[in-house]
Amino acid sequence: MALSEAAEKAMFTKGMEIHVQQRNMKKALEALNSADEILAYKVGSRSRK
Repeated sequence: MALSEAAEKAMFTKGMEIHVQQRNMKKALEALNSADEILAYKVGSRSRK
């Protein structure tokens, strides 16, 4: 595998990881019901399962 192909694959994989994390964080944020819950939300804490 050429270096450029390896770099492209690594960027794609990282991009997908970020996409999944953002999707999970969005679901977690949508489940919050009050301003206090939103203000107390720690990014990444509830989005990982």
